[in-house]
This record gives sequence, structure tokens and C-alpha cells, in this order.
Amino acid sequence: MPNKFVSNLTEEDVTKLEQLWQTNANFRVRNRAQSILFSYRRVGIDELARICGVGRDAVSSW
Repeated sequence: MPNKFVSNLTEEDVTKLEQLWQTNANFRVRNRAQSILFSYRRVGIDELARICGVGRDAVSSW
């Protein structure tokens, strides 16, 4: 199955996601922000799922 990657982030988007990932009190918000950043950096869905400890479908829905 081909991977889908986030590709249209601005520098401002990346900065906001990095801030959410590093400072947000909610684990899910941090996890998803980190996953979006990984996807933007071309980390595949299967690897993201493994890193985050969730299934492939969960990552795809983010």
C-alpha cells in the first residue's frame, strides 16, 4: 500500500506543530503533532504507527 505524506506545510505550520509537540499538556495532541511532523519529513505510515504505538488506520485518520 502506498504511503501518504503531508506535503503542504508552511514554516508557520511547522513552528506551531513543533510548539504543540513540545509543550501541549494533552498526550494525544503531542502525539498527533509529532506524527504530522514525521509525515512531513517523509516517515512512512507503518513507521509512524510503530513509533506512536497505534495501528496504521489510526495514523491514516490523523
